[in-house]
Amino acid sequence: MADPDRTFIDLNGSSARFYLPVRPGFVQDGRLWNLDDFLSVPAAQIGQVFGIALDDGWPRTDPVHRSVPNVYLSATSVYGLNIVIPDSNGDGLPERVVVGQPGAYFMEGQFGTLTTPMGAVSGPGSIYKVDGVTGEVSLFANLAYRGVPNSGPGLGNITYDRQHRQLFVSDRDTGMIHRLDLDGNDLGIFDHGIQGRAAAGLPVVPFNPANRMNVNDPSFDAEDPGSWAFPVAARRIWGLAVHRSRLYYAVAEGPSIWSVGIDPVSGDFLDDARWELDLPPEASGAEVSDILFNRKGAMILAQRGAQLASYDYDRFSQPRRARVLRFWREQPDDPKTPGIWQPVPEEYAIGFRPDHRNAAGGVALYYGYTAKGQVGGCYGTLWATGDDLRVNRKLAADLALGGEAAVHGVQASPQNLVRNLNTPPWKSYFIDYDKIYGDPRMSGHVGDVETYHPCRAGGVPPVGWLPPFFFPPIFFPPSGGGSCIQVATKATCNPKTGQWDVNIWVNEGNSGLGADMLKVLSGTPGVTVQGGPMHSLNPANISLSGSAPSGVVDLSLCAFDSVQAATGQPFTCCRASTRVRLPEGGCGDGAASSTQNGHSPVLRESR
Repeated sequence: MADPDRTFIDLNGSSARFYLPVRPGFVQDGRLWNLDDFLSVPAAQIGQVFGIALDDGWPRTDPVHRSVPNVYLSATSVYGLNIVIPDSNGDGLPERVVVGQPGAYFMEGQFGTLTTPMGAVSGPGSIYKVDGVTGEVSLFANLAYRGVPNSGPGLGNITYDRQHRQLFVSDRDTGMIHRLDLDGNDLGIFDHGIQGRAAAGLPVVPFNPANRMNVNDPSFDAEDPGSWAFPVAARRIWGLAVHRSRLYYAVAEGPSIWSVGIDPVSGDFLDDARWELDLPPEASGAEVSDILFNRKGAMILAQRGAQLASYDYDRFSQPRRARVLRFWREQPDDPKTPGIWQPVPEEYAIGFRPDHRNAAGGVALYYGYTAKGQVGGCYGTLWATGDDLRVNRKLAADLALGGEAAVHGVQASPQNLVRNLNTPPWKSYFIDYDKIYGDPRMSGHVGDVETYHPCRAGGVPPVGWLPPFFFPPIFFPPSGGGSCIQVATKATCNPKTGQWDVNIWVNEGNSGLGADMLKVLSGTPGVTVQGGPMHSLNPANISLSGSAPSGVVDLSLCAFDSVQAATGQPFTCCRASTRVRLPEGGCGDGAASSTQNGHSPVLRESR
């Protein structure tokens, strides 16, 4: 076992990953889905992050990029707060310490290292932006209260208000909720401890400016979250969601859900805060870190186990205590109950460990999946992050048939299957965050998840839909403006061959084509597809050689079912084209760079 004293955050480790969950190719039957990420953001850039939000790409005006969203990631302390002192033994490494002392500082990789053009440096109050077109990561904002930066507890979650094109962020240092425009400007705060509680006739709990974290003081203990200067439960905020012109937010006390109105013109906070509901007593002890609403107005809440801190990076949250709950509004309102929500929620079974309460704090809605394992109707799947998702001693033999057990990542299940309709959750896909199937005793290494899934009224992706991949350099729709398949590509330079290795993903939506082969031809003179035109899906792996003076390469594609083709009878060939742009400098003898078009849940982990 590695010596914890000499174990540091992996600066090359991924703090945020982006996936393309288009076509698993098999039904939801509890199997592990070995899905590859297409973009990863390292801890060296952004440190540790939890919250995720996607905007709508505004203010882009060109028709190609108009709806390409950007991604926002918020700094966190949920994966521990590690401190060090300067090297004292001459080995060239700082020394890990547990208790605060003079000269101590946060370990590299705890918080990011990015700066703004004005010289601001990232830290515990930082929000990072991943550009949806270029994939570039930048420091978007540093939150502060009355000019004082976040002392270390970091931020909670972040959500996007589409109507007013603004962001709301919960601050775990002060208990405030900040409102930001899409230039990163702080437009104001909402203080639940004063404004929310006063509106409900409760005693106010003001911010205590003396309650500040100081890693140079012996009162700080890296293994005791109680020493990290979090606000008291009555004003400690985490999960956020905008629904019907109100901002819903989760308060640790209870835990409970509150809301405040959003001015329809200015987007500012209104003076109408109200209590919405308390979680049932059996769900106490775990804060609500994520909130979402389905199309019928039901509120879905994800809990995260109580904060833990392990010097050996083992556990960051109390395991097997966190639930995913669904509350429905009373129809009509029952005057005998204190609120407008049904007091008894439905619950989802998360993970195979009894009692199926292995949530890690993130939830999102995504397309449903067909019997052939392809994306189908809108909002049909609930994605929930969790720990040890395929661990169950009694079912170990059956689970082993579907892959690894100690999966720390995400569970994707039909949104309508609450307990006990999917308990244990066999009707699910499971994706591990980093494909390192570690100790099942670990907990709290994954966090939030978000998805991009534009839908039309009919409940399926729009015709010609090619959502973004948040990856460089540019997004091109298929020629003709539509296709029976959607295409995503990713290219990397192979320095050994001087060629571009290109991965091509195909999403056929709910067409029922069942393609497993792709014919790829170059439509650009001077550029050749190496190894012949036929390649298996998904992805198809090809190499391009040659050069294109025009700076772009056009590929002609034909997706088909090889079994159908082998019969010798006429078969369906779904045709499409895609364009890839050459990067400056080329790759050896020159070929194509990547165009990235896809839809992606975003997961994040500590290290």
